[in-house]
Amino acid sequence: MSLSVKAGNVEALIDEIVRRKPGLTKHRVQELASERREQIPNISEYTAVLLVAVDMGVKLSLDVPTFTQIERLVEGLNNVKVRGRVLFVKDEKQFTRKDGRQGSFIRALIGDASGTCNVVFWDWPRKRLDDLGFLENSVVEVAQVRTRLSLVGEVEVHVNATGEIREALKRDDEFPAISDFLVSLSDVEPGGPTVHLRGQVVSSPLIREFQRADRGPGVVARYRISDGETSTNLVLWDEAVELYSWIQPGSNIAVFNGKPKTGLSEEIEIHVGKMSHLALISGGVVEERFPVVSLKTLKEGYNMSRLYVRIDAVGVQRVSRKTKSRTVSLHALDASGEATVTFMGGGVDDMVHLTPGSVISVSGMRMRSRRDEIFLFCDESTKVELDPDVPPAVTLPEASLETTRLDDVSVFHRVVNVQGRVVREPLEEEMVSGIADVRGEFYIEDGENPARISYLGELKSFCSDELEVGDRIRVTGSLVDTASMTADAPYVPLRLRAYSRVAKVS
Repeated sequence: MSLSVKAGNVEALIDEIVRRKPGLTKHRVQELASERREQIPNISEYTAVLLVAVDMGVKLSLDVPTFTQIERLVEGLNNVKVRGRVLFVKDEKQFTRKDGRQGSFIRALIGDASGTCNVVFWDWPRKRLDDLGFLENSVVEVAQVRTRLSLVGEVEVHVNATGEIREALKRDDEFPAISDFLVSLSDVEPGGPTVHLRGQVVSSPLIREFQRADRGPGVVARYRISDGETSTNLVLWDEAVELYSWIQPGSNIAVFNGKPKTGLSEEIEIHVGKMSHLALISGGVVEERFPVVSLKTLKEGYNMSRLYVRIDAVGVQRVSRKTKSRTVSLHALDASGEATVTFMGGGVDDMVHLTPGSVISVSGMRMRSRRDEIFLFCDESTKVELDPDVPPAVTLPEASLETTRLDDVSVFHRVVNVQGRVVREPLEEEMVSGIADVRGEFYIEDGENPARISYLGELKSFCSDELEVGDRIRVTGSLVDTASMTADAPYVPLRLRAYSRVAKVS
């Protein structure tokens, strides 16, 4: 396809060469043209550039181009005209220049059939944009603009005082609708360029304040969004948390310029930054599909699946010192295995009152495995049903709710309930590193064999009472340390886990 320039326009001709040959810079084209002028006396600058275009194989027609497609924009162009549908217009922002003068800028996004491009208006009042028809969903022409690279390396269109805006309503049908620019969550890849997507919010936010070492305090909010087939975290940072505080469960939203990143659980997250924009869109309730699976078939990361499990131990509610968030952990069983299930946020209130032996269904959770153990993490986006109708194809084991004598604990046990008399009071020591600040242990006796009960964290995370020698206690959900059990072991090795409880008994 031949390219078009206006005869005699040196700048436009150079722009056309750079567009067609992205490996070249404007400076290099000018150097080549200067060499031509040295070789051919009295040649004009325009003709020299034209000969460079011919040498490079850039074919030119005599027609004057009407506009440049967005996909053909490259860095360093001037006097460009683009046309597209306005996808969003952000509010005007003020800033102070290095010389002390005040300025303003407005960010927007336009798109045509070839792609999208960010637009930055410098010192344009928002009312002026509105009066000229630069409004969301309108189709406009923006002329006399230049291109630059953004902070993330993407080409942007910059409009200063000499720029021009014209409505192009007659060409509305030639441009995709806003919804056509939005992809589904399943099409998003980690580490890729910014994306525009749609989804429904399925959780309240988990908000955390933190302190940066170099820039002061910050805040981050995580929402869960879903398109029915896929679910992921939408992560808002700093000012975006307050700006989009209108988001609530059930909101159908469009996310423009979201940045796909890989989270700590190896799951794709969509991050919202300064160049991003969120908007409400129409849509009904998203019906999330949760196929029934077993503990053994779960995969690392987020699982959009449904589990039916029986609970045989329920821990106490914990409150994080740093984030003040609440959690409660359960020990869960199905026919394929066992797992530690931790609930965070609003779901804690219901889970902390569960009794061992209860059956629940859990839909949508994150899974991590460590050695041979499975850990599930559930937040407010997780759907939990108490005492559900278990499908006929699902078989759940019975929970062992009885107390096991210490004399009878063997390597064939996993999680047991035990009783005994404290014969050595708890001793705790600080840890230099690890997942807890403190570790501790105490000993109990029941029958001939004593048991050593170890734990991470403070004992008050498992027991509301202070233990003394002579106290008779019951430990619910203690993990048998089978790796440490031998025929001549001096004691029964037990561990307290997040789902364990310790209580005095009469």
